[in-house]
Amino acid sequence: MTSHPRNDVPWIKCVGELDFTDVMSYYEQSDALVFLSKAESYGLPLIEAIWLGKPIVCPDLPYAHTICGDGAIYFDPDSFASFARAIEVLDTTVPRGATQDWSEQRKKFPNTWREVAQRFVDISNLAMAEEEGRIF
Repeated sequence: MTSHPRNDVPWIKCVGELDFTDVMSYYEQSDALVFLSKAESYGLPLIEAIWLGKPIVCPDLPYAHTICGDGAIYFDPDSFASFARAIEVLDTTVPRGATQDWSEQRKKFPNTWREVAQRFVDISNLAMAEEEGRIF
C-alpha cells in the first residue's frame, strides 16, 4: 500500500514502485513531467522526459538548469505561489499532447551507457579525492 500525501485530492495517484514497462506507459499517457525534487542527485526522470519530448516543470535549482537548460518551466521550490504560476504557464502555453524539441539539450548528454558509467566513476573519484583532502 502506497501512502497518499493528500487524501482530499483524488486526482493525485500514488502508484508505488513501477517496472520499466509501466513507467513508459505513464510517460506515454502524460502531457508533461512535473518534477518536485529539491535535491536530485542524478536527475534521471528529467533526462527520461527530455528523451521522450515531454515538457518539464521543475525547481529553479542548479541541477535542473544543468539538465534542462532554458527548456523547462522553473519555479521557486520554497514557494507554492511560484509553483502554481509555473503550472499555469504550462497549462496556458503548452497544448495537451504537444511534444517539446529538446534536440539541443540532448547533444550535451553522453551517447552511450558506457560514457554515463565512466562519468559516474570520474565524479565519484573526484568526490573521494576532495573528501580525502587531495584536491583543494
